[in-house]
Amino acid sequence: GATHEDDSGALPPPNWIDPLPMPGLPSPVNAQGMGYRRAIKPDVLAPGGRIAIQQRLPTSGPTELDIYDRSLAPGQLVAAPGGQQGSTSATRYVRGTSNATALVSRQAALLYEQMDELRDELGGEAIDEIPPAIWLKALVVHSADWGDTEGILQDALKGIGDWRTI
Repeated sequence: GATHEDDSGALPPPNWIDPLPMPGLPSPVNAQGMGYRRAIKPDVLAPGGRIAIQQRLPTSGPTELDIYDRSLAPGQLVAAPGGQQGSTSATRYVRGTSNATALVSRQAALLYEQMDELRDELGGEAIDEIPPAIWLKALVVHSADWGDTEGILQDALKGIGDWRTI
């Protein structure tokens, strides 16, 4: 999943709001809840860019929000197709869980390279006793940290209902 953070430093565009002005909280674009075999999802979070929202024009139904999807900040600056064929210098700002997935995948690839190097060390054969995917997931999750987020979420959810349900 994605956290609501990036390094763009940009304010939301005029008439748009930042729904979570504190970085590090889970992004509102995450699917949240129970996953396979009731596992809590998302299980790992990484920066996914800040989103901005805007209320749609009033309707008689429930309130609807639009998510800012333009190529300008806020968000994470990434490579993008250029305006001319063969251009390799174009960029745009994006936000979402795909960004977070790319960051964690890159970290897992670096960890895999480290595991390869450790295989050549004394006792390195033990690495092959466990499938690489399990090693990588454990190493990625082991480095995860709630920071201040846990306390912020607990304070925000107090009094809303049964804590076991939340």
